[in-house]
Amino acid sequence: MIIHTLMHMLVGAYLLILFMKPKELKNKAMITMLGLLIGITPDVTKFFGDIFFHSIFAIPIIGFIYTVLTRMILKTSFLKSFLKISLVVFLSHHMIDLLGNGISLFFPIHTVEQELDVIPQSLEILIIILFVIGLILYYLKMSFRISVLPLLAVSIILFIQIVSSSVIQTKLKSEYDPETITITMTPHNTILNWSIDVRLEDGTIIKGEAQLFHYNIEYITDGVNE
Repeated sequence: MIIHTLMHMLVGAYLLILFMKPKELKNKAMITMLGLLIGITPDVTKFFGDIFFHSIFAIPIIGFIYTVLTRMILKTSFLKSFLKISLVVFLSHHMIDLLGNGISLFFPIHTVEQELDVIPQSLEILIIILFVIGLILYYLKMSFRISVLPLLAVSIILFIQIVSSSVIQTKLKSEYDPETITITMTPHNTILNWSIDVRLEDGTIIKGEAQLFHYNIEYITDGVNE
């Protein structure tokens, strides 16, 4: 939980400083602090038993609040700042939860959680490390092309994780009836490694392991139609 929360904060800080591009050290520090707060703000309402801030409908509200605060530090266009900050809110929290442990993006209209479950804890730690490096590079006044490299690296890793999961699920659906199959893929702590749990309509349970684009079935429990 601590690692997951820290990841939200670091992603928010890194992306906000990249998007807003503050020049002075004092402004860099304040924008970093705002970014850290942006990353965890959607979790605030959870302490009151509500998940509204996890909805995409709350993003403009959070974006507006932090745009007002940001413009106290940087004299930028309100609209451009609002759009950039709203994107940071989405990427630093909503997108991460979508790729990780799940989120009700369309609450309260649709309360079912959406999740891809492609971020194991080892990847969370790697993201934290890479984005800390990214912040250091920006503070050291490296070029934007250098400072953005950690974001590029994380994007590539996440893309490969998503493709790996999608390819394996597509293969499983082609082997079994896609109308009667439920697939749960849980990422191992090693990137591109998965545990597979397949449930068929007749009660059959299929378990196995997968790596990159290939899977191995370890055992099958036969089901019985009732």
